Amino acid sequence: MAVTVFVWRMWAKGPDGSPGVGHAAMYVQGKSGSVYVSFWPAAHNPWAALSSPGKIHFVNGDRLWDGPPHWTSKPLEGLNEAAIIRWWSNIQHGPLIDHSRKKPFQLTRDKAEAYQNAEHTQYHLLNSQCSTMVIDGLLAGADETTARKIENWLHTHPAYIHIGSWLAPVPRSSVLRLLKFVTPADVQSLVISVWKDADYSMSLTDKIISAAF
Repeated sequence: MAVTVFVWRMWAKGPDGSPGVGHAAMYVQGKSGSVYVSFWPAAHNPWAALSSPGKIHFVNGDRLWDGPPHWTSKPLEGLNEAAIIRWWSNIQHGPLIDHSRKKPFQLTRDKAEAYQNAEHTQYHLLNSQCSTMVIDGLLAGADETTARKIENWLHTHPAYIHIGSWLAPVPRSSVLRLLKFVTPADVQSLVISVWKDADYSMSLTDKIISAAF
């Protein structure tokens, strides 16, 4: 059983030649099944960053919008996959992947149809977007030692200001504690920092995706 993180670079050109805004996603293989964590805004306009209904992509949707990922982690240790799947089940209805009978949104080649609506979860650039979802998922499945490493990285990284101590108590498994938003590049840096040398060579990325999906 394993967890694999994928990252797409910001401003890299997608399949249609237009620049993307970057993305982070996560594939979780548990004993009860597997899920693909990929969170997007349902709307695609400047106001969506402030608030938009959320939507879920499968790997086909991510590739239709942004092409293949630019970075793939090695399988990450020290995580409870079942706990991550339970956490994600509150955001995606029926998230377990049936590889023999995939849902229409997981098979389509039309990016306008390659999504599932999120369960009561809004998109917001600061606290509920692709990168914060991946980090919240990692925290949901982390043991105490790994969670402390993740939180130490978040608290000490120069891009962030910790606000929980003087504004209001914030649950451990929430990136709401951060005043500044997390980017896909930050997710990559965090994973490499916590899991050490946790990146595959680019030549293996497509092979991993093909084998998994």
